[in-house]
This record gives sequence, C-alpha cells and structure tokens, in this order.
Amino acid sequence: MTEAVPAVAERLLGEAWGGDVRLGSAVTLSEGKAYRFTVETAPVDAPARVIVKTARSEPGLPADPDARAGNPAQPLLEEWAGLAFLNSVLPDNGLVPAFYGGDRAACVVAMEDLGAGESLVDALRGPDPGRAGESLTMHAQAIADLHTGTAGAEARYWEVRDALGPRGLPRDWKSWGNLLDTQGWGDLRLLETQLRKGLSLLGQEVPAAFRDEYEALTGSVEHASPFRAYVHSDTCPDNALLGPAGVRLIDFERGGYHLCLLDTAYYRLGMPHCYWAGRLPREVIAETERAYRARLGIAGDFGAALTEACAYWIISNGIWPRAFADFPWGSSTWRARVLHQLTAFAETTEEFGHLTAMGSAARETVRLVRSCGGAAELPLFPAFR
Repeated sequence: MTEAVPAVAERLLGEAWGGDVRLGSAVTLSEGKAYRFTVETAPVDAPARVIVKTARSEPGLPADPDARAGNPAQPLLEEWAGLAFLNSVLPDNGLVPAFYGGDRAACVVAMEDLGAGESLVDALRGPDPGRAGESLTMHAQAIADLHTGTAGAEARYWEVRDALGPRGLPRDWKSWGNLLDTQGWGDLRLLETQLRKGLSLLGQEVPAAFRDEYEALTGSVEHASPFRAYVHSDTCPDNALLGPAGVRLIDFERGGYHLCLLDTAYYRLGMPHCYWAGRLPREVIAETERAYRARLGIAGDFGAALTEACAYWIISNGIWPRAFADFPWGSSTWRARVLHQLTAFAETTEEFGHLTAMGSAARETVRLVRSCGGAAELPLFPAFR
C-alpha cells in the first residue's frame, strides 16, 4: 500500500460522511489490493471500520484507468461501477456493501466493511447440514434479488461504468477476450479453437450437432433474453456473508450484465473455479434452485438457460483441453472438479433435453478420463457427509 492511499480514502470518506475523517491502523486483506481500516475520527454515526481497495500494478503494467489494453485497474473499476450502480437501483436491504466513493487517478475506492463473520463457506464446512441447507437457500434468494432488481436496468449500469473511463481490456484479454463486452469469464468465440484442440487431444470427434449447438449457445449466452441481468460472476461461498437478515454479497470485480443463471449454475457444478469446491446432495440442489425460482421475477425457459449456463462454465473453465491433467487446487483436485462438472453438465442436458450433443461429448470425456485410473470423486461439502 502506498502512503497516498489512506489520505485519499480519508478525503473520500469525509466527502461521503460530511465531516473530517482520520483513519487508524490497517489490516491487510489482500497485499497491494484490499485493506480494513479502523476509523479514529469521523462524524457521529460513522462506522468503526471501512474497507479500502486499490488497483495492484504489475511489473511493466501500471494500473491506469485510461488504459485500453492489459489494464490491472480494470477489476477495481468493475467493482466501483458495480457497487455504485447496485447502491442506486436496489432496495435498501443491505444486499451489497454501501459504496462511499472512489478516486480514478489514485485508483482507490472506499466501501462498507461487512466484518469478518460467518460466510457460506463456514456453513458448508461445518457440522450442521440443516444450517448449511438454510444458508444455501438464503444465498439463492440473495442471488435472485440481485437479478430481479437489475433486470432491465442495463442502460443505467453502462452510464455508471462508462463515466469511469474506457471499457478497455483485461490483462488476459488475448486468451479470454474483452470480458466486459462478452460473457464474464471468457468469450465463447475465442474459446472455440481451444475447445476443438482439447477434444482432438482426447481423441473425440466434434460432430455437426455439437458444432450447431455450440453456435447456438454462443448467441444465447451473449444475448441471454429474457435472463439478462447484473451477474456477480464470482458467487463462490467465500463471497457470501451470513447475517441475521440473510446473505450479503461481496467482491464484484467480475460483475456485469450477462446470462443471470451463470450465478445459479454454481450449485450443480460444485462451485466452479472457486477455491472451496464440493458436491451438494441432489435434494439440496433441487431445494436451492426452487428457492431461486420462487424469488426470481423473470419468466422464461429456466431449464434451457440453466443448461446453457452450465455449458458456459465447462468451456470457460477450460475443462476439455485439460481433462487429463491433475493437480491440487483449493479444497480438491483439478481432475475431481473436471469429472464432477462434466457429469453434472451431461445430467443437466438430459434433464432438460437441451444441448444433448454437447452433453454426450461430456459423458464420453468422463469415460475416457476414468479409463486412465486415478479419477477421484469431488467430495461432498463436509456439512453433508
């Protein structure tokens, strides 16, 4: 953290709270990126702590909010835009942290500190299956509130985002495309070549039906009508804090307007790309999805959209090109994740009768990987063992 960060944060908070602010000690949450400050001097009723985030520059790649390519500042700008937008359009129900302000030149933002209490991870890794199930239901309801509250408000989001500067490109844009303008974690058009190479390495042919489904999938995910809303895009269990009033969501660096069921597919897929991965019992998944649908104010073909969301995660996570790889990752291994996600996707295609050629390819990949031996199953989250 540079010496300027606390001073910039004090100014932002003083403007937001209408008085002199002095910050005290800081706890590092993520080196060079996120800090929890105590508030020593502030107007009456100000909180005792705040979160201050800044962009983390990289060697030869400074954080520049005006850069149009390879920009480490982009995740900070996405969180700034997301929180400012969500604070303006959602009901005052505490779903997301309050946003206190930002400084573009310094790449600093200040927001509400929701504390270090229990998260969804704690419930899933705890001893109480009832508590874990209730927490997942609250999580699904919170995600539904996020989607319902932002469907149809995309123009307002882009007003907020574009006021912060050019949309630019993420530092990994050569591999994944411009995530802002596409689909969240990767552009399916750019990923198609990688996917084909992966299937070829596996010895799997790509039939015409697979290619047709892939082309249709790309259009559906990109346009996502009617299921287009503001998506968290990183709704891992450690990004959901549990409180008396329900779940509060944090960390919006990947947020944007996409197919909203990308957030909902996490339950079936065992939390894709998350450090804390694990299987959920089928009945828990079903109950969680029911809770989401009951709260969601968007009507459409839920099954088809959910299948497309699962397909998107399989492809954007690079499952097929690295299906035979194995290494520890977070709470599990890569291969256990691969097998679970492919199987869950195939089952979803069969359940809803959608993208069935892609589902068949997923089944075949699972067979090939298992035939090589050493194929561990993704464990259930501890609460459900």
